[in-house]
Amino acid sequence: MGSTPIFVLSPPRSGSTLLQRVMGSHSQIFTHPEPHIIAPIAHLGFHHTVERAPYDHLNAAQAFREFVDELPHGEEDYLDALRAYATTLYSRVLPDPGLHFLDKTPENVRFWPFLLKLFPDARYLALTRHPAAIMHSVATSFFNGDYEAARTSNRVLERFVPAMASLLRGNDPRVHTIRYEDLVEHASETLKRAMEHLNLTFEPSQVTYGEHEHITKSYGDPFGVHQHDRPVTTSKERWVATVSSDSDARKALEKSLGALSDEDLASYGYPRDTLFEPLHRNPDRIQAAVIPKGNLGYKVQRQVFMALKASAKQPIVYKGLNQLRYMCDVVLRARDQEDQGTD
Repeated sequence: MGSTPIFVLSPPRSGSTLLQRVMGSHSQIFTHPEPHIIAPIAHLGFHHTVERAPYDHLNAAQAFREFVDELPHGEEDYLDALRAYATTLYSRVLPDPGLHFLDKTPENVRFWPFLLKLFPDARYLALTRHPAAIMHSVATSFFNGDYEAARTSNRVLERFVPAMASLLRGNDPRVHTIRYEDLVEHASETLKRAMEHLNLTFEPSQVTYGEHEHITKSYGDPFGVHQHDRPVTTSKERWVATVSSDSDARKALEKSLGALSDEDLASYGYPRDTLFEPLHRNPDRIQAAVIPKGNLGYKVQRQVFMALKASAKQPIVYKGLNQLRYMCDVVLRARDQEDQGTD
């Protein structure tokens, strides 16, 4: 069945791909970019429900809960079944059954109580990063530096910081916190403490993750992590240059931060009264804000997608997209029938 999995819990754009790279460079850890295995089974209706589904998910949830009530051990039997499903997938992808699989899907933190209940014997790494740095990364990676567009499109801070704060307030001994700032400034020391939490021996070669092979697919950071072969501090406070010189960016950032409670910010590790301290440091140390070059094709794809998403609110565009979907369905159905040898 494989060894116990490891989970990285963090908001998006917090350096989780970097952490995944250095962890995946360990001889006893295997990882794959954001498998998104846990989110679907967390929302089957017993613990959480989806907002929309191609079936009556509310009736299904009620019926499912009634069914689980009849199991000899109720919820525990249900969790056993889900655990077997996830463990089968995690273990069978391993090239060696003795390795640990590391899952760093960001969405997992939004239903962390379910995850910790599902894998009570697992180890968890909670990765935090300055909220302004997260917003800066989202804005420069996907919105050409537009903080307001980044804020309104996904509300990353509002969605993930409260969940992370709730997790960290629990002081669960299974959860070890890593600050992104510590990871890039003091990689070896930070990794040593993390590996000790995982009951594994730190391997110095983990730091130079670029010297190892890694699986790279659709999910994960498509930009910065590929530009270096080890943790670097170049992205640590790039947000400072933008926020100090762009009033619109600062307003958008302050709106997102204003939606967060003082308690959540403090529990997350970045109290409100310290958030803007980097703005008052020596300006000569502030690295200029840059738009990541990275994967140009990915950036163009993302920008086209966001433009279509925004324009779909207009009736004529919505109608056109529906017509295009119908045409694609017809064409693909014809191809499927041809492959199956049917008319």
